[in-house]
Amino acid sequence: SLSHKATTKSFPENMSDDKLKYDLTSKLCKFWDNHLINFYINALAEKKIYPQEQVWDFQLKLYQATMLVEKEIDVYKKINKQDPPTAMTKKRDALKKFLDQTADQVKQFLDVIKNVDLVKQLKNDKLFNLSYLEKNFGITEDTINKAYDYAKLLFEMGTYGEAGNVLYHFRGLSENGDSNLNALWGKLASYILTANNEGAIDDVSKLRDNLETSLFPSHAEQHTQRAWLLHWSLFVFFKTPSTSAHFVDLCMNEKYLNVVQTTSHHLLRYLTAGCILGNKKNQIPELLRVIEQEKTIYSDPFTEFIQALYCEYDFDRAQQKLSECDQVFQVDYFLSPHRADFLKHARMLVFETYCKIHSCIDIGTLAKKLNMSQDAAEVWIVNLIRHARLDAKIDSAKNHIVLKTQQLNVQTQVVEKTKGLSWRSQVLMNSLDRKMADLKNQEKKGKGHQKRKDHQQQAQQ
Repeated sequence: SLSHKATTKSFPENMSDDKLKYDLTSKLCKFWDNHLINFYINALAEKKIYPQEQVWDFQLKLYQATMLVEKEIDVYKKINKQDPPTAMTKKRDALKKFLDQTADQVKQFLDVIKNVDLVKQLKNDKLFNLSYLEKNFGITEDTINKAYDYAKLLFEMGTYGEAGNVLYHFRGLSENGDSNLNALWGKLASYILTANNEGAIDDVSKLRDNLETSLFPSHAEQHTQRAWLLHWSLFVFFKTPSTSAHFVDLCMNEKYLNVVQTTSHHLLRYLTAGCILGNKKNQIPELLRVIEQEKTIYSDPFTEFIQALYCEYDFDRAQQKLSECDQVFQVDYFLSPHRADFLKHARMLVFETYCKIHSCIDIGTLAKKLNMSQDAAEVWIVNLIRHARLDAKIDSAKNHIVLKTQQLNVQTQVVEKTKGLSWRSQVLMNSLDRKMADLKNQEKKGKGHQKRKDHQQQAQQ
């Protein structure tokens, strides 16, 4: 896609600071493809954070940098209240003609992949390979490469479902590493844009593996693609509260955590939300460490809530920050569907932490800490006791909750102290493997340099 920096930079202009205080649009869009940006802006427009005219102006600039000519024409009509210029309709017709011509060049390939039963049979017989397809269907390596170009054209013109299907089969036949990696990015985008979340989750995992095994011209390029993957995965992992835990797992990998702390501090919002929504309590200590390190660069009600609760034990401030989270939910596309789940889990964390430092709790006081009415708080606590999530009893006369003292047995203490040990061990092993690989590379370079030096000396003699 063409560069979108100019358009994304201009999008939030002319808006009040209060309105944009917690909106991350300008930060997030820098890491997305233009089509993902379009998808996001369309969803954001429904929240009416920005004036409609400003959204249209932004979309028009965005469509001009893509091949989404039909959408460009529609927006042009809305803005100008007149038919589009002839050049715009000519561009649309020329693109359609070019798409048809490209499709003709890969007709044999398209005919095969459209026959689902045939493809299934070929794969079962282990015959879905370039050698067999060339011999029996006339599909050559050149055909496969043109199919890649055709898929890219389909994607640019907004036919995401078909583009994803072509790229899926292209990856099964191509042996070109660079094209395969690019096709995987395209397939992930296609799945996101067609709401194929199961396929998208699988592709995020494949991309993560590919980014570790592929050769990049520089560490900076590899770092950039990791940043892309983190940002693209927001569309995938924040579809449901439970899958947000996968985002935490990805971020907490040493290499990806480095990305968050160097170029993507704003992702701390989603890392914090994922820990709470996905019930990843074992990752909270590491999360707090990172938040504490980066608090001068980035903070918002989510990071401040978790700090107030676990670092400061300031329940009043935690409640205040939890209330401020509501302002974030109003402007955040990824988190707004999970407001109720987040508040439920956050309330539970507040309650658990409060119980750890009290043996007798006044229900009225607790209700205020949880931002609930006293009656609602009492019903909520009764349900916790009933479902064995709380070992306590209610003293109705005094309006108190009396918590039973729990002595952790040795086994439980060991489990608590070793939580996260496996993950930390893996981090250390990865670090050791990387250092060993670097030493081997340096040793090879040293030997190569010595050999060249010896050859030069022999040549001189």
